[in-house]
Amino acid sequence: MIKIKLLLTCLMIGISSFIFAQENDTVQLKGDNSTVNIAEKTITYTGNVQLTSPFFTFEQAEKVIIDEKTDNIIIYKPKNIKYLSIEEIEKTPEEKEFIVFNTRTRKLTL
Repeated sequence: MIKIKLLLTCLMIGISSFIFAQENDTVQLKGDNSTVNIAEKTITYTGNVQLTSPFFTFEQAEKVIIDEKTDNIIIYKPKNIKYLSIEEIEKTPEEKEFIVFNTRTRKLTL
């Protein structure tokens, strides 16, 4: 009886670890410099900015602005973009020097 309880406990821990590992929304952001603007609720990273997230990754962007008010990440001139889990991609008719990712809707605007 003890062996069955131990087996079930281990099985439940294993399954819950697997489920929660799938919902990892960790975002890693690195840059040469960063500036926090508390009044505007923004963080600006400049110089060789890299982002790794469950949604997409990129390297060597010139600048990235995280805007907490709009839930937008504005990315200037990123390289090596890899799309992993984007809900919607919108291409605007005009050419822009940046792309915008909304963290709430998971929409990427090019």
